[in-house]
Amino acid sequence: MVSLHKILKLNDISEPLNEKLHIADYSLNMQNIVFVYIAASPEVSLPERDFKKYRWKNKSLEVGLNLDYPRLLKAEEPEVIPILAEGYLKGIKELMHHKDFDNKRFYADVEKLFIEKGFLQMPS
Repeated sequence: MVSLHKILKLNDISEPLNEKLHIADYSLNMQNIVFVYIAASPEVSLPERDFKKYRWKNKSLEVGLNLDYPRLLKAEEPEVIPILAEGYLKGIKELMHHKDFDNKRFYADVEKLFIEKGFLQMPS
């Protein structure tokens, strides 16, 4: 079972993103992005593990990210944030393709912020 301290690490990721990055800088037609982390055993049947849904009414993109459950389960507390950060970047790269969204610049800015905050190491 994934413990509460691991789930609470989501705030450590989302707070700097909300403070530093603004979706309006990347899209005129998108106001909100919601990332949903999915951490479920591979044996659990889920309708979708990775998904994206654009909600035209409120100009919101929902992105579901399937995390490596066995890795997350075994992770010690300091290892959780890098797992979440890697998942977030994977979601941007693989799922966030929208005609009115500057995906490449958003990815670069998120990666830079995660490195500055110590969530990720510099790519080699």
